[in-house]
Amino acid sequence: MKKITGAQRLCPARLRRYAAHPDPVVANEVASYDAVVLEREAMSKARGFTLIEVMIAVVVVGILATIAYPSYRDYMQRAKLAEARSQLMDTRAKLEQYYQDNRQYTGANGAGFPCNATVINQNMKHFAYSCALASNTFTITATGQADMTGFAFTINEANIRATTGLPTGWTGVGSSCWVMKKDGSC
Repeated sequence: MKKITGAQRLCPARLRRYAAHPDPVVANEVASYDAVVLEREAMSKARGFTLIEVMIAVVVVGILATIAYPSYRDYMQRAKLAEARSQLMDTRAKLEQYYQDNRQYTGANGAGFPCNATVINQNMKHFAYSCALASNTFTITATGQADMTGFAFTINEANIRATTGLPTGWTGVGSSCWVMKKDGSC
């Protein structure tokens, strides 16, 4: 491949002017100098981004973040609600097994049993769980902690689920289901 020299990058009018110079050394030096200047100008124009381009990119990212962050936060909150749902259902099933063996719910809060405070809250991050036990009835309550404060769900021996508390902005307190979305749907 033929290498293009600085003199060849010049426009034809300039080349004719340099070629017409009586001293060929001067003509060649001037042409080389002009080629270097033109190459530097081309390189300086091709570098980086302009301030306007960067500002437009920042605005676009800001708009996307403004739209996406609330949706992401709501999604994460709904994902944490799954812990309460899972633990309430699991503890209810274990209490039913306990009832089958003992014909009563009282005593299920003893060491190692389903409603023991240590057992029911083991490895739980977002909710605190408690049991209210009677001979033939029980109510398990999940109460939100930290970023889940305000949420409260219950289930009883008849498998009746209820939402007894929700944070501001949520609807559906008193529902006969566990509210999983801000609009009050279960």
